[in-house]
Amino acid sequence: MTRFHLAQANIGRIRAPLEDPIMEGFRSQLDPINALADRSPGFVWRLQTEDGNAMAIRPFADERMAINTSVWESLEALQQFIYRSTHVGPLRDRSSGSNPSRARSSSCGGSPPDTSLQSPKRWIASSI
Repeated sequence: MTRFHLAQANIGRIRAPLEDPIMEGFRSQLDPINALADRSPGFVWRLQTEDGNAMAIRPFADERMAINTSVWESLEALQQFIYRSTHVGPLRDRSSGSNPSRARSSSCGGSPPDTSLQSPKRWIASSI
């Protein structure tokens, strides 16, 4: 049986620059949620800069467009992280309208586990 990893990408437009006071709730959750992902069962990789997150990556002309991408061993592992961990709190905040992002788009795709992620910008460009 061929086994694949699941690649997940979110693209959204934040309501204000990251430094803006209205973004405090979002900013304060970035490190804890990323750390949770890093130690979650089935986690493989996530897009990040030396800051430890992907907020400095701007692949679009609009500076308020943000992207995050992660790779998981299975759909079940991703679902466990999203819906059955403390990640669900920020997810609920978004659905209540208090999360400072809009126009979200999510995408998932698969790749063999031996696919190299050494060049994430090229990988992302080919995935969008």
